[in-house]
Amino acid sequence: MFLAASYEAKADYLVSLYNHLLYLKYYHGRQILTPSLFLKALEI
Repeated sequence: MFLAASYEAKADYLVSLYNHLLYLKYYHGRQILTPSLFLKALEI
């Protein structure tokens, strides 16, 4: 469900702590990151 929602929303990233999602690394061009890596990607 999370993957489909990120795809339909045309999100650039999917942020998750679930290992089964993080294992994928990408889904239809959307990068899957932990919250800390997401903040680093945004340079915050």
